[in-house]
Amino acid sequence: MNKNEEFVLTELWSKKLRSDLRSFYRTIYFGRPIFILLNVIFCFALQRGTEIKFWTLYIPITVLSTIYCILLPRKAIRRYSNIIESFEFKNATELRLTLIEGGTLILSTPQIKDDFFKIGNTERACILVINHFDKSSYTLIPEFFTHLPPALFEELA
Repeated sequence: MNKNEEFVLTELWSKKLRSDLRSFYRTIYFGRPIFILLNVIFCFALQRGTEIKFWTLYIPITVLSTIYCILLPRKAIRRYSNIIESFEFKNATELRLTLIEGGTLILSTPQIKDDFFKIGNTERACILVINHFDKSSYTLIPEFFTHLPPALFEELA
């Protein structure tokens, strides 16, 4: 394997993963106002014909929908932002990673671990690249790359 050969995610998967990531951000920003409007409509419809006051329904439903619109996308953003878009072996012990959000890292002697990553309803085999300094992990999904050497991380393992 050439030391400075760069391996890049296919353009189709790169666009898809970036659009998924953007949709999670949009959910955080636009989901709450949309749910607030829907909650008003829902609470007026549910309140009609009962003795339940509007605010008794509206406040808990709005709090729950706000939590839903913030927590779930943040979890997905954390997972997706650690996907590796490209990587390059700098030398026998250093690996340069470019993440899907655009950040670049240089890891020295990373640990490698096999795992699975869920995209949509499908789990895909992936390789976790773990930084041994802070135990953060980055996800490499081999099937999303067009060209990978057969012994991908043999030198680092």
